[in-house]
Amino acid sequence: MTRTADLVFPLPLTQVFTYRVPDSLAGRAQRGSRATAPLGKKTLTGFLVAVREEAPAAGRPLKDLLDILDEEPAFTESMLGFTEALSRYYHASWGMFLQAALPPSRTPRRKARVRLTDAGRGALAGGRLGPKEKTVANLLAAGNYTPLYLARRARVREIGPLLGRMAKKGYLLVGEEEARPVRRRERRARRELRQLEFGFPGLSRSAEAAARLEKALADGRFAPFYLYGGRAAREEVNLRLLRQVISGGGKALLLVPEISLTESRAERFARLLGRDMVRLHSRLSPREREEAWDLLRNGSAAAALGPRSALFAPLEPLRLVIVDEEQDESHVQTENPVYDARRGARLRAEAENAALVYGSERPSLERYEEASRDGWLVELEREPRRARVMIADDRGERGLIGRPLLERLRRTVERKEPALLFLNRRGYASFLMCSSCRSIPRCPSCRTALPYFRADEKLVCRTCGAAAPPPAACPACGGRYFAKRGAGVEAVVEEVRRLFPGLAVATYDTASVRGHEEGEALLERFKSGRIAVLVGTMLLARREDLQPVRLVGVISPETALGLPDFRAGQRVYETVSQMLGFLADDERAEGVVQTSAPEHHSLRAAVAGDYELFYRQELELRRAMNYPPFTHLAEVRLEGRELRPLAAKSRELVRRWREFGPALEVWGPALAPRGRGPGFVRVQIVLRSEDRRLVDEALRAGLASVRLPDVNVMLSD
Repeated sequence: MTRTADLVFPLPLTQVFTYRVPDSLAGRAQRGSRATAPLGKKTLTGFLVAVREEAPAAGRPLKDLLDILDEEPAFTESMLGFTEALSRYYHASWGMFLQAALPPSRTPRRKARVRLTDAGRGALAGGRLGPKEKTVANLLAAGNYTPLYLARRARVREIGPLLGRMAKKGYLLVGEEEARPVRRRERRARRELRQLEFGFPGLSRSAEAAARLEKALADGRFAPFYLYGGRAAREEVNLRLLRQVISGGGKALLLVPEISLTESRAERFARLLGRDMVRLHSRLSPREREEAWDLLRNGSAAAALGPRSALFAPLEPLRLVIVDEEQDESHVQTENPVYDARRGARLRAEAENAALVYGSERPSLERYEEASRDGWLVELEREPRRARVMIADDRGERGLIGRPLLERLRRTVERKEPALLFLNRRGYASFLMCSSCRSIPRCPSCRTALPYFRADEKLVCRTCGAAAPPPAACPACGGRYFAKRGAGVEAVVEEVRRLFPGLAVATYDTASVRGHEEGEALLERFKSGRIAVLVGTMLLARREDLQPVRLVGVISPETALGLPDFRAGQRVYETVSQMLGFLADDERAEGVVQTSAPEHHSLRAAVAGDYELFYRQELELRRAMNYPPFTHLAEVRLEGRELRPLAAKSRELVRRWREFGPALEVWGPALAPRGRGPGFVRVQIVLRSEDRRLVDEALRAGLASVRLPDVNVMLSD
């Protein structure tokens, strides 16, 4: 009998590969361990997901595993089950999900190293090398180095071509070696849990909800809940649940949509719980991430908090999963492996028999409908808005700031009070246009219109980030370019300065705030009064530490309604509600939503602060248009550098999927507006059906025939 093993690799592949386990490795081959094995002409590290005794299939010779890298499995059974379920749900690579769950010390990190050959030493001694070759060879005579080190020491700007020529002559070898593992620092001592004292007066409904959830938590089984209410009420319930889990020896996971939210939430929860709350996010260095992993594994920390990447934190035994600000689409990862952390949270809670708690004051329509229908919606206190908010119709207005908003801004400036203006568009204008032939400058790689940033005098691609100065004249006809439409925050700042000469006005967007420190400094100037009017995009609206003001203006939020997305209404409602959330809790505070679509239900509901109004009208619209939650959608994206093979494969997929009959609608293929970066193109196909099983069956059948490196699927929940 032969022992075989199934491996998955951290590559954009859904296949499982079977290998023979040689006798020398038979005692170490365990499910959940890492192993090296040949794949094609390369040797790669993969993950053992099955080990079995079986007779080899006739006519099917198996390659041997080369090595087992772990004495103990790298993954628990629950983590293996969760990542497999996630990969099946999203038709994505199981190996890539397992790679995301590895601690830094077990993540294979390899460095390129250059070694001088005997032929190279002979050429150096014989004087047969050019000046640059000689410099590199002299360095390598003392040891093996990375190309980056050689470039710096040899002062060669383009080291790659030089090394390639020398390797072709046989003078050197370029290979890879394992980088040194991250060293672990001494672990912190465990702190004792403090008795909590809650300071949320009058939240009796929250106390009742907490008691209901505590009972479900004590049962030790999977149970979903949706906390629908204000932030203070949700925080009270979450803290009570955390206390129960931690005091019982369990662990908890808290997911937030943005990295910027982790610090304030973690510090507050840790202070009230008396225990470390580990922060996990992509900005951590490998050493910091390793320390966080250690704190979770040794029990010093009982909870992890972070954005979607924290979904894979090592938490044993996991008893509670919290997804706060559930409505935020930052929970979705749009590149391989594609997944929605909100659905992932449910799959992990199911795999570990943990309680699942979503929370928001503005739920996503699909999850609110599901929670209402299935009986796990928990209504909490919602914080009423005392400020007055109006809709201002800007059709017929000449300037960017209409008369109603201008009148209130003038009163605010006269009172020397701060004001916030929001326009969710960076730069000065969406694009430039030739005054003669009406042509528009486009990104040469992505083919999208280039937004104009007047402050830097640049055109910057939103997709790939490529930047260039605007042309002096139209290359087609020699005409003059002008900012045609789609004013951005820079244009609003320019108009405010024109209307109020000498007033301190600043911009807060990704172009003006290039790092955490710059953002903090800008907000500090606003808080101290050195900036009177702050104009920002959604980047500013996501700052929980932004001080409330008595005037908030929201300009042109309706532009998102023109996007080809059935969730556009939800996004507009969420965006406007979040921006108006910075109004002070004061009867004298005023908000103005300036729009050319004053009758749209998402704007009226946001101005009224009435989520139920938005939900009812949006649900009827979705029903009429046959969109989720009444149907299921799958967006399949194929990406690569050459359009021709992508187009051929997409046409083949469409042909296969249309064979499933009229119960499965197939839209496309179509060229998607954005690729991942310069030189990439993306083709998309959309499937729609009332039967989710039919969508999954079609995806399994079609994607099995795809042999492209970048194919991903996003499914509507």
